[in-house]
Amino acid sequence: MINIIYVNIFKKLFHNQPKNILLLTHPDPDGDAVGSVLSLFLYLKKYNHNLKIIITTNYSKNLEWIPNINNIQVCNNNRLSFDWINFIKKINYIFFLDFNKYSRIKEFYNKFLKNNLAIKILIDHHLCPDKFDINISLPKYSSTTHIIYDLIKNLKDEKLINKKIASLLYIGIVTDTGYFSYSDINTSIYKVIHNLCKTKFDIKKINHNLSKNYSIEKLKILGKILHNINILKIYNTVYMIITRRDIEKYSLHNTSFGDYVNFGLKIKNIVLSVLFIEINKNIIKISFRSCQNLNVNKIAKKYFNGGGHKYASGAIYKNNLKNTIEYFLFLIKKQNISKY
Repeated sequence: MINIIYVNIFKKLFHNQPKNILLLTHPDPDGDAVGSVLSLFLYLKKYNHNLKIIITTNYSKNLEWIPNINNIQVCNNNRLSFDWINFIKKINYIFFLDFNKYSRIKEFYNKFLKNNLAIKILIDHHLCPDKFDINISLPKYSSTTHIIYDLIKNLKDEKLINKKIASLLYIGIVTDTGYFSYSDINTSIYKVIHNLCKTKFDIKKINHNLSKNYSIEKLKILGKILHNINILKIYNTVYMIITRRDIEKYSLHNTSFGDYVNFGLKIKNIVLSVLFIEINKNIIKISFRSCQNLNVNKIAKKYFNGGGHKYASGAIYKNNLKNTIEYFLFLIKKQNISKY
């Protein structure tokens, strides 16, 4: 539930004179990240604010079809143009959307934002946030886009949700709930979807693009990792691996593979699925998915300096692939997962 204090703060922000506002989301953005940052961007535009969106890595080619995604500026290697640097000097507010740790954008933050006097506002649904000037941290929500919808609704601005905004909110909600399959969804989500559909946005087209945007190369990698899937029956666990060689072979450097980890949970009696992606020789990206009340956020946070949600978490682990997997196998034996 959105606190009335936040609603009153945003009324003062949105309804006064135009402000300079920077919107940020996490690297390698997913559907909820892109949906939340763009939906808030379009909403605030209606109050004539001067807005810019930035991310620190390219978004996946899988997301290029999303409406208004060209409004997102990619800042590679922490380099900004003169115009951008001037804009950042003048900003009044910085929104951090769908991530809650400054460390996720550490170099960019330290270089351009750390000493900035702008008010820093967090809107997020992950656990254990850093301290921002305004913390709208609501882990009970299944997506950041759902929070933004409720915020707009509580501001009595639901009438401003047009087809474009509705489609972006829908994209975030549907992807972060695993197409309404995760354990933490509730009836309020379906009510939101019902209200969004009143705008008559093209839900058929959105669903088509979400479900049928795999390239042949991405399917080939999926086939390979499923063929080589590692099943640990005694621990009700599976793990999969994507090597750097795989990514280079199929020229998929700018591609999201986060949805692959969900395939592991389709196997009978499996309660934990893990995907290891070799980013480079000494950096491994790890995705965790679970069911049956197994809290993977605790595993990701305690052992891999990661985090996320109870049933869906991730981490960036600084080690080589061989050592990372050996460490994971050592830890699995300690978790008593077979009880789930």
